[in-house]
Amino acid sequence: MTLTDDIKVAARLGQAVLKRRVSYLIVFITARCNLLCKHCFYTEQILNAKSKKELTLEEYGRIAERTGPLTNLNFTGGEPFIRTDLVEIIRQFRKHTHVPFVGITTNALLRDRVVRSVEEICQQAGPYYLKLGISID
Repeated sequence: MTLTDDIKVAARLGQAVLKRRVSYLIVFITARCNLLCKHCFYTEQILNAKSKKELTLEEYGRIAERTGPLTNLNFTGGEPFIRTDLVEIIRQFRKHTHVPFVGITTNALLRDRVVRSVEEICQQAGPYYLKLGISID
């Protein structure tokens, strides 16, 4: 991003605060996880997780359409990269909210999928920042 892009992001954040809009959204995109860490606060949900109980891509698209401009969007779970439609969900939010900061918290054990998805996400129309939070549990 350029300085001009940074200024635009800062201006948008300021507008969101002044207009009391949602500017920061955390999405628990799945309860499914490929680990079962003893310290996890989400263990019960992980043990009972089923993909059929998750919101669909279409439902996330409708949420994105109604959310309005965002400054920061973070995906967590469970393990977000278990979702095979994660990239498309991010695309929907980028299209409708123009969010400049996207974060994904991951254990990164689905290495090939993480790499493939990150490459695909980075090819989406920008400018924006992508942050991966990788746990070292």
